Amino acid sequence: MKKRVVSLLLAALMLATTFIFAACGDNGDTPATTPAVTDGSNTPADTTVPEDTTAGLAIPDEDLEEYEFMVYEVYLDNNFSSGDFTYSEGSGTVLDEAKYKRNSLVEEKFNIVMSSEIVKGTSTTGSNEGYGKMLQAKNAGDPTYDVVILPAYDQTKLAQNGGLYDMYAVPHLDLTSAYWDQNAVKDLTIKDTLFFLTGDFSIDSFSSVVAVAFNKELAKEKGINDLYTLVENGQWTFDKFQEYTRMVSEDLNGDDKFTNMDLFGALSWDDAIYAVVHSAGEKCAYIDDNGDLVLGLGTEGVYNAFSNYVNLFKEDCALRYQVTFNDNGTSRDNSASTYGTEMFINNQGLFFICTLASISNQFRDMDVDYGILPMFKANASVDNYYGSVAPYSARFMGLPLHQNDIEITGKVLETIGYYSTSTIVPAYYDKTLNGAVVRDEESSPMLDIIRANRVFDLGYFYQPGNINKELIFQFRAANADWMSVYKNKERAANLYLKNINKALSEQAESWASEK
Repeated sequence: MKKRVVSLLLAALMLATTFIFAACGDNGDTPATTPAVTDGSNTPADTTVPEDTTAGLAIPDEDLEEYEFMVYEVYLDNNFSSGDFTYSEGSGTVLDEAKYKRNSLVEEKFNIVMSSEIVKGTSTTGSNEGYGKMLQAKNAGDPTYDVVILPAYDQTKLAQNGGLYDMYAVPHLDLTSAYWDQNAVKDLTIKDTLFFLTGDFSIDSFSSVVAVAFNKELAKEKGINDLYTLVENGQWTFDKFQEYTRMVSEDLNGDDKFTNMDLFGALSWDDAIYAVVHSAGEKCAYIDDNGDLVLGLGTEGVYNAFSNYVNLFKEDCALRYQVTFNDNGTSRDNSASTYGTEMFINNQGLFFICTLASISNQFRDMDVDYGILPMFKANASVDNYYGSVAPYSARFMGLPLHQNDIEITGKVLETIGYYSTSTIVPAYYDKTLNGAVVRDEESSPMLDIIRANRVFDLGYFYQPGNINKELIFQFRAANADWMSVYKNKERAANLYLKNINKALSEQAESWASEK
């Protein structure tokens, strides 16, 4: 058993609370249904464990004498409906059944018991429930949890402060395996260290991607019949999105004001402006040839994509829906607004931009015929449809610094990854595509594209100098002049990144001796 020894630090834990950006119209309230805390030995109703076929898995069976494998999960997003390992007993949902099947196969292979806890986090700057709890575990040498599934904001802060195990140093963990997201491995590796990642085991890494839902009936009425074809031919661009958005606009109640009572071509979540940066093939921060994080928001590509999007949403054909209208039609910001969902369900929007979780959770059982598209390209020269992983919604798997047995952790994790491909992924597709009313098999290739091209932007996760939030503030203010804002915030952001790079470089040097 390999253990990493870290001296205990006597330090006071100072956690700052900042404004939490509510995802897709929510505002920090607890979801209506919170996943139950359960362990993998409890069987949901009417489930069948699949045969244990381990061809291709290099980990042999082993009797670990009912070792308790502990997973701790924290979530922020109020559209959150299901943990990666936690499920509701007897719910009968395809995802809960899939998690039960996957967990059961792993338990049987090693004769272990998989247990999980799940709580809601309270801050986007490192919550007490996530970052705070795990930093205390690090300082106390506490190995209670084998794995932690935490929001991106918690994992980055924990990694920066030395609270996570380098996954490249974990025995038996093959990070080149297809069930570990290879875009995540590439995007999240700094100085040859990787402190958190995602893969097929995770519902969140897929459901937190920003996508575009479209109303099929409205599209048909306007003669828009080529959306799937445009995507397949690489021609689904902002220009096309803008063209079709401008085709749908009507003052339905005749009051000469465009509010939530009217018809729009596009309905946009505030945080979708983050995805606009990725649609141009750009990032908030990228890793340079030296392995350092470098600010990436000062390019012409970012400026053009940002200004084009903001200017479109000044027009009557597009609505930034996280607002509330008063009687005279004047709007005020309201992150808890439900206008977007209500309007799309009521056939008042051609396009709806939000995360896949919000789309599938809010629309799949509604009487609206919709399809799913990837986020458009900012222009035709962009080489791909980049699936922007929304930072507020994103969660990642990390390993606490202190481990009871890192050998066991590596074996179990590799097996979890392997079995997730045949259980979790098909179940997610089923949940997303097959609702009580909607049957949209045409969207399946779109989900393949989205899943294969996810972008994991450490700049959004680390929030250097909060420059990322300025994108949202300026979108809300309908201010298309991004470069003047960038120049004002650039120095503070670079200083923040300098400190992050210093901390991660020191850890990389320390971990190099462990490999």
